[in-house]
Amino acid sequence: MIPIGKWIAASGWSYSRARLWDDQYTTYPPGWHISLTKIGARKYLDKGKIIYKVEYKDTVAEGLQNRNLTVVTRWMKILEKVE
Repeated sequence: MIPIGKWIAASGWSYSRARLWDDQYTTYPPGWHISLTKIGARKYLDKGKIIYKVEYKDTVAEGLQNRNLTVVTRWMKILEKVE
């Protein structure tokens, strides 16, 4: 069951690797990957998945994932179901 209205910590994951614009690579801390737009979330998720509006804090990275603006955060609170 998804906890609505409670802060959820991102834990138990390892560092991720990302390619930069100049084809160099970097690593960033683990966390929740949150699309900043509903359109971006739809593109990222498989058909039939639920999109939730969330609040987040403690951002550890930001950038493009599948050409959509995304933040990676240590904490997320699910506010409501969007679709």
